[in-house]
Amino acid sequence: MTTRAAAALLAAALALAGCAHERSAPDVLELALETSPNRLDPAFAVDAAEGEICALAYDGLIGISPDGDLVPALARRWEVEGGRRYVFHLRGGARFSNGKPLRAADVVASFQRVLDPATASPRAWVLDRIHGSRDFQSGAPTVSGLAARDDSTVVLELDEPFAPFLAMLALPAARIVDVESVPDDGLPVGAGPWVVSEWVRGDRVVLTPNPYHPRRARGVASVRYRVIPEPFTRVAEFEAGTLDVLEVPDAEAARFRDDPAHASRVLRRPELRVFYVGLNNQRFTDQRVRRALNLAVNVPEIIRVLAGGEGVPAHGSIPPGLPGHRDRPGFGYDREEARRLLAEAGYANGLDIELWQRESAEGNRLAEAIQGYWSEAGVHTRLVRREWSAFKQAVSAGKVDAFLLDWFGDYPDAENFLFPLFHSENQGGGGNRAFFSDPEVDRRIVAASRTIDDAARARAYASVDSLIYAHAPWVYLYFPTTLHVVSPRVSGYRLPRLYLGNDFSNIRKEP
Repeated sequence: MTTRAAAALLAAALALAGCAHERSAPDVLELALETSPNRLDPAFAVDAAEGEICALAYDGLIGISPDGDLVPALARRWEVEGGRRYVFHLRGGARFSNGKPLRAADVVASFQRVLDPATASPRAWVLDRIHGSRDFQSGAPTVSGLAARDDSTVVLELDEPFAPFLAMLALPAARIVDVESVPDDGLPVGAGPWVVSEWVRGDRVVLTPNPYHPRRARGVASVRYRVIPEPFTRVAEFEAGTLDVLEVPDAEAARFRDDPAHASRVLRRPELRVFYVGLNNQRFTDQRVRRALNLAVNVPEIIRVLAGGEGVPAHGSIPPGLPGHRDRPGFGYDREEARRLLAEAGYANGLDIELWQRESAEGNRLAEAIQGYWSEAGVHTRLVRREWSAFKQAVSAGKVDAFLLDWFGDYPDAENFLFPLFHSENQGGGGNRAFFSDPEVDRRIVAASRTIDDAARARAYASVDSLIYAHAPWVYLYFPTTLHVVSPRVSGYRLPRLYLGNDFSNIRKEP
């Protein structure tokens, strides 16, 4: 049975059974999450599902628009002095969702809460460049580089210039909460445009408009996210009318994109995301082997067949559209050259390798395609599938040969696709799961992030991306394009470039 037929059959069954959810209500925007949030406290948000909800329920000084631009949020304007000193002026009348006025002291308290070792936030690194943060973590009473000059002015001073700092202030960890009212259930009071009004772990999260927010929604009474892990169940629910927006699975991209019944309501946007096969650089120390594994894979054909044609081959890690991305010649697809390099490196009789992946239908197809291509070049591949926690633990510990993974951008700066993924201090769980290490790369990544001039910084990012690509620490696959299809009952929906960029303020839904 084809995936289209399976989805249609499931949609019919859901319609007959009522799907345990009635057809979406006229005043509720019905959405889906692939994974269930574990924490909805911004100090602890570590994945896309948690970040997406926290970005709606909590405002920071800086926000991210659906187009991926930095925009004013709680701060109406700011000045940056010498790349180190930041002065933020809060918008007048800002309030938490409980009606309490939000003042500069609340910003200071929220940041100190994240940095406090007693909080044990896994995202303290977002703010630890503020001067005095490490002294505070060692017992100092305050963070010396963080102050409320008055009720509406916050002053931050960094240890040294760090150009992506503004973008990082849009991350969940830098969102502001009412520290005096943090409950045991992990739902602090925020000041975002939405309020978490219901949360059933593993099942749903319901948001209602914050009546005190200047961008509160007036076109819908609530947004309901339901946790639906299986992609074709989400397709069936959309076609049964119980979901209003569907992130189209790769295998269904051509159908929705080309079907006249859906095509006019399909939104398309390149993602800040890269798919890759991480190679354990502590095992594969010979660059010829790593280059051969790249040459053996026909990436354009993978994009055409498995991604519905929706993607761009990755010849570096920085996605198109970010300053620092450059079009450069790729390794290409050359099976015979791959065999020659492997033989030159001592593997004339073939190479045995384990390729690890987390359990997912789309990941299975991609891993099997790579296995097939490698086999044609004399690489004998055993696929190892594990659930996410076991996969992450093994990969972060450097116990695997190679692994299939993707990286989502958290903030719109190319540094986010360089420092976490390739700087040697992040080897393992910090993001550099390929255990790549090169002192010159480390030096140039740090130098680029300290470069305040935007054009010069973009050139520096592009240069270090080229240097890393030449080392071939990954098998570079592609930058995907997201397709969302929207119900004809919904208007005003904007497809965000980053998962933190949802804005439902102009959503309207008709019966």
